[in-house]
Amino acid sequence: MDARTAPPVIDAVVSDAVASLPDLSGLRRRRMFAWAVDAAICCVLAAVASIPAFFLGVFSFGILWAPAWFAVALVPMLYHAILLAGPRGATWGMRFAGVEFTALVGSGRPSFLQALVHWVLFYMGVGFTGGLVLLWSLFDPNKALLHDRICGVAAHRAAPGGPA
Repeated sequence: MDARTAPPVIDAVVSDAVASLPDLSGLRRRRMFAWAVDAAICCVLAAVASIPAFFLGVFSFGILWAPAWFAVALVPMLYHAILLAGPRGATWGMRFAGVEFTALVGSGRPSFLQALVHWVLFYMGVGFTGGLVLLWSLFDPNKALLHDRICGVAAHRAAPGGPA
């Protein structure tokens, strides 16, 4: 093997970790469905959180409008980061669609920081490229998205029955 065909060291580590993952068939479709379910859940959670934010702003004569609405904006980010870093490694939408995440290096589940950066990179990437960054998955042999690769996580189909 010559130098042009030798994979970089990081790709070899990632490829070995991904090779041990369960079946990847139907993963893109499942991830899209999971995102739609998670978006609906986040809308409901944000709507519920906006009720006390509204009254907080009214009762403080507008002084707390900005902090209250900032707190409402944190709801989707915390939803994603807390659940993805949790023991199941998946948000509620991902669980419903049969998808879970695994950290490629470390304890198996993504850390809170990995999950937080994953969320930020996803929405920044989609926002800055108009969704074109999602095409990365079509060319990646492991069906990973660019933000998955950057954060060191891999999505895969959940094992039947899943963790308790």
